[in-house]
Order: sequence, then structure tokens, then C-alpha cells
Amino acid sequence: STEDEFNPKPAQPRYMSHSLIDLLNQISPAFKRTFALLLKKRAQKHPFERVPTPYQVYSWMALQSDHQIDYIRAEDAFSTRLGYEEHIPGQTRDWNEEIQTTRELPQGNLPERLIRERAIFKVHSDFVAAATRGAMAVIDGNVMAINPGEDA
Repeated sequence: STEDEFNPKPAQPRYMSHSLIDLLNQISPAFKRTFALLLKKRAQKHPFERVPTPYQVYSWMALQSDHQIDYIRAEDAFSTRLGYEEHIPGQTRDWNEEIQTTRELPQGNLPERLIRERAIFKVHSDFVAAATRGAMAVIDGNVMAINPGEDA
């Protein structure tokens, strides 16, 4: 194929590979050199810098799991709380205050930066989970309207 004309025939030589990295290594010598250097630099970093962060993922490709009866979850679904606060008795979390506090943590050396990043990640993950529960509660009709007298 060129920029002006599409040729549907397979390219020669044919490359067979089971992973994208192996395929790119076969096709591009520059990728092969650069990727090897990248792996060497990654191996020299501190282990905390190399470990991936466990972000919350909702994948449609995940395996279907068997349903288990969970009475506490069923009780949470029908309780009268708003649905977006955490299980803190008598109060809701002030997300702005929490994120601001974590951003003001010291970051002078590596352990302080790690603690700060973990705290920011925890607050962000908690907020995403709470916002998801709150949105589900609104959709299910479990949250009272701010102005119940007005038409929707």
C-alpha cells in the first residue's frame, strides 16, 4: 500500500508473533534497541517506582463470577443513608479537605513522596467509589430531592 493506493495483499515477509513487543522487535531495529534500554533503566529504579498502582478497573472482559448472597450488601442497598458517604457514624466526608490535606503532605525525600502519593491515591479511589455509589443511589431513586415540591 501507498498513501494514494490501498493494496489488500499481505505484506512480505510475513511476521508471526504472539505478542506486540515481539512483533515490534522483529519489524523495527530501533524499537528493539530502545526497548532494551528502557527495560534496563526500569530495572535500576527503586521497587516502589516500578510497581504498578492498582487502579480501580471495571472491565467488560473480566470473567463472570458466581453470585454469592451477601446480606450486608443487601442491607446497604435498602438503607436510608444517602449512598455516597463512607461508613463514618454521623458525618459525611469532606472530600475537598481530604484532597487538600494530602496534597500538602511533605515530599522532600523518597519515603515522604511515597506516603504522599499513596494518600492521594487512597483519597481519590475512595472518592471514585463513593461517587459511583452515589450515582447508583440517584438512579435507583434512593436519594431525596433537594426541592421535593418542584416538578422534575
